Amino acid sequence: MPNLPKETFGPLLAGWLQTRLDAETTVWIEKTAADVPQMNSAQVERAVALAGRKAGKADLALTDAELGEARRLRPGWVPRLWTIADVARALILLPLTDDAVSFGKAFRRLCQAADLATLIGFYRALPLFPISDDLDWQIGEGLRSSIREIFEAIAHDSPVPVETFSEHRWNHMVLKALFIDSRLPPIVGLDKRRNADLAATLVDHVHERRAARRGVDLHVWRCIAPFARGEVLGEIDPLLVSPDPIERSVAALFLAESPDPASRSMLAGLATEHAAIASRALSWSSIPA
Repeated sequence: MPNLPKETFGPLLAGWLQTRLDAETTVWIEKTAADVPQMNSAQVERAVALAGRKAGKADLALTDAELGEARRLRPGWVPRLWTIADVARALILLPLTDDAVSFGKAFRRLCQAADLATLIGFYRALPLFPISDDLDWQIGEGLRSSIREIFEAIAHDSPVPVETFSEHRWNHMVLKALFIDSRLPPIVGLDKRRNADLAATLVDHVHERRAARRGVDLHVWRCIAPFARGEVLGEIDPLLVSPDPIERSVAALFLAESPDPASRSMLAGLATEHAAIASRALSWSSIPA
């Protein structure tokens, strides 16, 4: 969880705005942020809306150095898809975060009144905010949304799921990503939170997809691999003999992580891929999303 978010993130966000907006707009946003703790709920809602309009809809387009600084301050946070308006709104909200409980209630109210772009921005900013019961409830609402952009604002490029989600919620998030055709690699901590229940469910998912003659996301195998024993090893056979080098690479990575001794003899048939894994030239990050 972020520590003292105003002091940690306020200067960072303000700096991003200063290099992208005119001085008058930046000063207005910073002054409004300073005044927010004295505002009532309606005034906060209006301030957030005005800040978004003043900042505009342009992409934030952070440089590599700026992205690196964001990761340094908040490991796992990758604000690569943020807009300038997202930054302005987050900066307005930061002064309210001293009290996690009251902030969570305010955040929930704001989300209920927000338009789509604002709601996406609020969810993208979750790594900067303290978690409370109300904030957690609102995260659950976002995960249940049928709008992929809202789901991805929570699930992608954020350390919040890996840090705070129960195993049940984590597994539900991964499965929903597959159902709505969202990518798995941007989920921070995907490898860290692999678990046996998720793997078993994903084996069933593979069966269903194959029965319907539909493709299987290659990163599904990544989530199953550490728990692949016995008959589950046979699920990788189609990739093992595939003419596609990427699919053979997935098969090799899968077998290399399997705890079943039988996987070693199967892996012997992929000597080139096995050597690449051993030299660290091949890893799950090499597989396209």
